[in-house]
Amino acid sequence: MKQQFGSLEHQGESLYYEVTGEGEAVVLSHGAGGNHAIWSKQVPVLAKKFRVVTWDQRSFGRSSNRAGVAGPDAFAADLKALLDHLEISSAHLVGQSMGGWTTLRFALDHPERTRSIVLADTPGGVMTPEVRQDVERLGADALAVGDLEFWEHPAIGPTTSREQPVKAFFYRQIGSVGPPRDPAIAGRLFAVDYTEEVRQLEAKVLLIVGEEDQLFTPRAIRSVGNEIRGSRVVEIPRAGHSPYFETPDAWNEAVLEFFAESIA
Repeated sequence: MKQQFGSLEHQGESLYYEVTGEGEAVVLSHGAGGNHAIWSKQVPVLAKKFRVVTWDQRSFGRSSNRAGVAGPDAFAADLKALLDHLEISSAHLVGQSMGGWTTLRFALDHPERTRSIVLADTPGGVMTPEVRQDVERLGADALAVGDLEFWEHPAIGPTTSREQPVKAFFYRQIGSVGPPRDPAIAGRLFAVDYTEEVRQLEAKVLLIVGEEDQLFTPRAIRSVGNEIRGSRVVEIPRAGHSPYFETPDAWNEAVLEFFAESIA
């Protein structure tokens, strides 16, 4: 299987990326608890049919944050630069949590380069009243582990933590690679509101949410779906904020089915 590794210089930042497989492009944008490596359960599956791009958004993993402006606008600009660098004219875009803001901002700015959109456990900047309630409840740092046990994490559901503590601990370990998160990112994410803009989206949109997501609840994600014409919401049982990691088979099946519908 064809694979490519590299770094791109953009706006004074170094952005790490990996490309696996051949075919139509799929770009996976991680959340604030991860980096490119968090997609280990998706790349081998998706790359059988697609050219899969994973990358470290600025300030995560191997990518830099020298300018200190990491946030949705910078992330979306970085994504465009990455696609330009890889000579990808259009792609299926997948954004997990924080990556949803990246994905949706890029799709709104560049609809001609967006084949389809998957918003995974994320409002992506669509700030409905239900989403705002979740944001107010989360506080300044929703991913702070605080007094949690070493196998627990806010982005991992209670079922996974209880039944698969090794997997939950591994999630924490992947997220620990790289420098500490820029504390200003969350404020920049929640300061935007794309609710009016998403009503004009032409691309097909799938929203996925874990049944046990304690960060952005199924109720909030369904409210986002109500704002996006023709979108569909899939709820993954026995998973928290990270079903792609907790229950990857169910997550992968839902995404592959959606891609098949989008391509047809």
